[in-house]
Formats: sequence, C-alpha cells, structure tokens
Amino acid sequence: MSVSIGMICTCRQPLRRELPIFYGFGEDVSDEKFDELLAAFNALDHKYPKPLQTDTLRFHEKMKHTGLPLWILTSHLTDNAIAEVKVAGLAVDDFEFIEGSDVSPAIKPNPQAFDNVLEKLDKDNIYPNQAVYLGDTLGDFESSTGAGLQFIGVTSGRTTEAEFQKAGATVRGSLLAAARLIIPRSTSYDL
Repeated sequence: MSVSIGMICTCRQPLRRELPIFYGFGEDVSDEKFDELLAAFNALDHKYPKPLQTDTLRFHEKMKHTGLPLWILTSHLTDNAIAEVKVAGLAVDDFEFIEGSDVSPAIKPNPQAFDNVLEKLDKDNIYPNQAVYLGDTLGDFESSTGAGLQFIGVTSGRTTEAEFQKAGATVRGSLLAAARLIIPRSTSYDL
C-alpha cells in the first residue's frame, strides 16, 4: 500500500473519530494532530503487506470476463486500497469503483458503510439484492446483508467456515469457489 505524505484529508466520520482513539488520543483532536496520526498510520502500512490470496488473480481474470461490474469496499483507506490493487497486479480500471473507510459514511459492520455503494448501484439500475459482496469477516456479512446485498463468505481471513455457517452466511473456502456461485452456469468460463 502507498504512503500518503502531506495529503489534504477530507476524512469524514468515523475514521476521523476512530483513528485518534486507535492511537490513544481520544476522539477530540485537532485537524493538525489528525493529519499527523493519518501520516503515521500510512507510513506503517508498507511494513505490514497483506498477502495475496493464492487464487486472487485467477478469480479477477474470470470475473472481469463475465461483464459483471466489479467494485471494492474496504475498511482500508481508499488510496491504500488502490495501491494494494496495483501491487497485486490488477488494473484499477477493471473496477467500477474502489471505496475505503475515508469516504464511507460508516465502518463495517454498520450497514451504512454501503450507502455510497447503494447510490452507485442505483445509478446503474442494479438493485441491492442483485449485488454480491464477498467478504472474510462476520462484520462484512452483517453490514452487506444489512444493506440488502447478497453475501458470500470467503475463509481467507479471520472468520472460519463454522463461524460463517453459524451466522447463516453462504460460505466458500476460496474466491474461485465463490465465483462458481456468481457466474451463471451457461457461461463457457472454466472455473
């Protein structure tokens, strides 16, 4: 992920509130202090790279050929998520949008984290129940289904298959296994 030095931050709640708490300063810090904390947060990001799931590139290649719109909603900062997409070898232009917590109106598991997503889907005449969110936490499940989207749990993160099942989520062990549920069987794509 990228390091944003001296960026002008127009971050809204809750990141504006949560980041100072994360660093132990409480909710009420000056804009200058917040910018300092954000720079520190970004400066550490490259030291803790997120490992690429083994089937990410194959999943992405298969999905982009379906013609289905692809998008990313993440708890990471938007610029960092875009940088991570590039580092993974994916084309940013393959995604309709990439949205991080710095522009989301809320943080998952709050369903309002999907408010901007819902607006974008509505503009494209896509109903929430026609969209599928793939996530690796119960917070992803709670927020996406709370916003009316379909959900498929992928067991590449902190949440196990048993935990997803107990919560009532559809779950697959990998991105490619999830793709088999999304891509219509009538397509000729070999998954």
